[in-house]
Amino acid sequence: MLDWFETQAPIREKMRVLTLALVGAAALNLFDIPVLLLHPEHSLALVSVVAVISLVLTFTILRLASERICRPYVDTVVRMEALAEGDTESPIRYTHHADCVGRMTKAMDKFRVSIRASTDLETQRRIIDRMNSSLARLAANDLTAEVNEAFPASTRKCAATSTLG
Repeated sequence: MLDWFETQAPIREKMRVLTLALVGAAALNLFDIPVLLLHPEHSLALVSVVAVISLVLTFTILRLASERICRPYVDTVVRMEALAEGDTESPIRYTHHADCVGRMTKAMDKFRVSIRASTDLETQRRIIDRMNSSLARLAANDLTAEVNEAFPASTRKCAATSTLG
């Protein structure tokens, strides 16, 4: 039930369930009325016990709601801000959710993949442009042509393992 609530239920359904649970916890206090009318001598003890149970239940419901509703939303917002700042390496959590958080995180993951792909293409274009410029100078018999800019680490590994033959 809690897994469904956290990962599947739409936000409106979560709020409906939360509202019903809190109303139910508050309604416990209504059971005091008939007992108070029938046994007024036990009124203070009964009211105190029911009030404590209602308070503990309300606190538990709110704690679970905070953990199961708020935490995924806040974590997603923080990760979204990091993605906007260029962090395409950190994992995106909650993509397994079928609720609004899951829909947002799946879209964020697609953005992340697109950003990484476009960044890789830009890097490749810069490398090719630098190489073409130097090769053009060499083709024009300029033997002083050099490529002295450092390539990104990911491309250096490829260059180090490749052989020309």
